[in-house]
Amino acid sequence: MIHSDLFTNIPPKKYDLIITNPPYVDQKTLGMLPKEYQMEPVISLSAGEDGLKFIKKILRYSSYFLSENGLLICEVGENIMNLFSRFPKVNFKILKLKNKGKGVFCIGKRQIFENQKFF
Repeated sequence: MIHSDLFTNIPPKKYDLIITNPPYVDQKTLGMLPKEYQMEPVISLSAGEDGLKFIKKILRYSSYFLSENGLLICEVGENIMNLFSRFPKVNFKILKLKNKGKGVFCIGKRQIFENQKFF
């Protein structure tokens, strides 16, 4: 088992797939969450002013850990519009999910690398 703060303790090898569900709730939304969400530790939900604090770091560093054709799949939930606004030139592929799920994107290593300056 590996315990790591994002990529800090991950072995320096290449992965074909990284799947992540980081905290992505922005500061404004945090206080308006339904009661059942407020039972969760704040650290598991809160992701800074725009809700992208951890997602930006994941995008910035994931290309170092992905194989040449590797993919990153990341949940951003309702914060998907903040992601689009923050990175308008990046073509995130939004995945279609069953049961009305939404807010999950996929991006390849090559595209992450090409857009590194934005992250």
